[in-house]
Amino acid sequence: MKLIEYTTSYYKQLEDYQLSEAQLHFTGRPLENIYKQQGKRNHPMLLLNDCDEVVTYFGLQQDHEFREYYPNQQTCLMRSYSTDLRHLRKGYGKASLTLLPDFMRQNYPEIETVILAVNEKNQAAQKLYKYGGFVDSGRRVLGEKGTLIIMELTL
Repeated sequence: MKLIEYTTSYYKQLEDYQLSEAQLHFTGRPLENIYKQQGKRNHPMLLLNDCDEVVTYFGLQQDHEFREYYPNQQTCLMRSYSTDLRHLRKGYGKASLTLLPDFMRQNYPEIETVILAVNEKNQAAQKLYKYGGFVDSGRRVLGEKGTLIIMELTL
């Protein structure tokens, strides 16, 4: 497995990327995130399995709406995190979060903290993020679909 930045050679796989209705309640489709975040120092990330298939997606955005909470830190917002429906419960989510700190240190050494906003009702995601080393910052923000918990990972 490897964590890489998106290139157009993976466009077709992202077109075919499958998310359930339950997943779509809390996250967006990868290509929508890529288009929506253009020009915002967004780094679309892919986790590839050993067959070079895209199994997990998330965007790392350096220009983000939570900057007011992190004015003196070099932060990156993880958004639109998901695992392709066909690859759920195979350990790919955990693998992507395990690979993230080293990837960030090698490719974005200026970034000190990765943050994310997770819906308080999305218990499965909170558990996964905690496994990956994210901690609850204590901050809460009202989002479109309810209260969001701001979690952070110090690199």
